[in-house]
Amino acid sequence: MKKILVIEDDASIRSRIVDTLELEGDDYAVVSAANGLDGVERAKTELPDLIISDIMMPELDGYGVLREVRRHPPTALTPFIFLSAKGDRDHQREGMVLGADDYLTKPFTIDELLKAVSAQLAKHTIQQTQAQQQLDALRESITVSLPHELRTPLSSIIGFGELLRDYRSMSHENIIAAIEQICTNAQRLQRLTENFILYAQLEVARSSKDWTEALQTNVSVLAQDIIARAAQRTAEEHDRLRDVHFDTAPVTIAISAGHLTKIIEELVDNACKFSPPNTPISIKGRVITDVANNQQHYELTITDSGRGMTVEQIHNIGAYIQFERKTYEQQGSGFGLILVKRIVEVYRGSINFTAAQNPSGTSVTLTLPVAGEHASQKSMVI
Repeated sequence: MKKILVIEDDASIRSRIVDTLELEGDDYAVVSAANGLDGVERAKTELPDLIISDIMMPELDGYGVLREVRRHPPTALTPFIFLSAKGDRDHQREGMVLGADDYLTKPFTIDELLKAVSAQLAKHTIQQTQAQQQLDALRESITVSLPHELRTPLSSIIGFGELLRDYRSMSHENIIAAIEQICTNAQRLQRLTENFILYAQLEVARSSKDWTEALQTNVSVLAQDIIARAAQRTAEEHDRLRDVHFDTAPVTIAISAGHLTKIIEELVDNACKFSPPNTPISIKGRVITDVANNQQHYELTITDSGRGMTVEQIHNIGAYIQFERKTYEQQGSGFGLILVKRIVEVYRGSINFTAAQNPSGTSVTLTLPVAGEHASQKSMVI
């Protein structure tokens, strides 16, 4: 049974709406409020599945109700239908901008009301189902990938450390090999930890205007050298240095050196992991001009010849998400692409992933603002 809150100051209209909904049998449980202030309190205590509210009311109008409902986390996503005698476009637009889901103009028929209610509840159910599916997928991915990513390097470090307890009986070559394995796995664990910290910081920045503005202020770097160094270093780790090809224009862009390095490292690392050796990895960068807005952006595209990503996989990019892990054995926590996406968003850029075509492969294109004439050359790293 779905709970519906009706907020309407006209007693006769409120009664007719309540009676109409209750006549639908056991489908709806209806509660009501006679003004906006009471309606907000009922919304917070009753936590309805749908809110129907008049706009012109004493105490607090419908727009105020919607603002308060959206500020309250438990009701922030509750479907909201406005009722009003005003049918002009401006009033409808104001309601939609505030986050209303539908708009019924008085007088309306019973059929119109029931169809609007049914449509919004059905839509909300689909959204809840999709959100639950994504949450379940995230839980499964965390359960499968994160313990593995933590245990594997730790087990290696502990194992080779135990071997070194008896170093006197080991050859010099075996001692060096054990030390190298300890260092390699310690670096892998360090990267996982640093990526987790960066991801948490970027999530804070997304929800904090002050953090975002701090990251965007007085930050600019010469992109060409940073891109080349980060790409070559990452490709060398995979023994793919000869596969990487550059065509990048020299330009100063508005991003920190640390964050641009992280973007290149993660994208090139993915390209190396998911494309066969001795196949090309292309890195192209160019300045594009938006004449209409008198702005310049730096467009960077990294393309490989691997198995590619489907449209669904691109849509589901997120932390701890690894695609086709059951089919393809691979290392990594799934942080890489979501980290890149979050960094680009913080700097007011955009990112686009091209789905697999024939031949297969992945192409990632991101744009970042070109630094202005008076941009500081200081780099800020978090």
